[in-house]
Amino acid sequence: MERKTHREDWTGEKSVKARFPLKEHLVNPFLRGEYTVDADFQQLVKKGKKSQQEVDSMIQLANEVQYAILTKKLEPGKFDFSNIIPQVQELMIYISVMRSFYNRTAFQLPGDARVRISLDTELTMVREDNWDGRARSKDNWRREDIGIDFPFEQLPPEDKEIFKFVSVLKEFCEVLMSCSYLSDMVFSRSNCRLSSDRNLPSG
Repeated sequence: MERKTHREDWTGEKSVKARFPLKEHLVNPFLRGEYTVDADFQQLVKKGKKSQQEVDSMIQLANEVQYAILTKKLEPGKFDFSNIIPQVQELMIYISVMRSFYNRTAFQLPGDARVRISLDTELTMVREDNWDGRARSKDNWRREDIGIDFPFEQLPPEDKEIFKFVSVLKEFCEVLMSCSYLSDMVFSRSNCRLSSDRNLPSG
């Protein structure tokens, strides 16, 4: 699991990613509050795989994520939005309802991450919610009928949105973003355009 805190450049603060591992069969118990990570993570220290400081940070993050899930009632597959007032819907908007797939090709000099160029293709958004009465993920944390093979022909068209990148997506590290010409190129609309299959002419 990952929590990303995004901060805009004008704040002077850097965006932060924090992660902790969780085996798939433990995800549902974790989301329901039936499983906590403390004992298993401490085993990583005993086995010499992580330092105590690293494990303490992972445990803190896991506890914070689990607390948010339980207090905000974000357990997947439990909600029918049809009879819920809009004010309550706004509080529940954080429930995960979509999965994204893409094929990424990245380029950079070996051992030098100052400049990276990445190309994402086959981007697909797939619905995982149960809100319209269709049981997609049911009571599980994720939908289990998606697979990994693009273009996911086993899924009904209304459950997926396929996008085509008609230009290369360029991704540069922040260390070089002080160069004005790179900033202009990265944020240029003409440099990164995204189109949906549904809006493209056939052929």
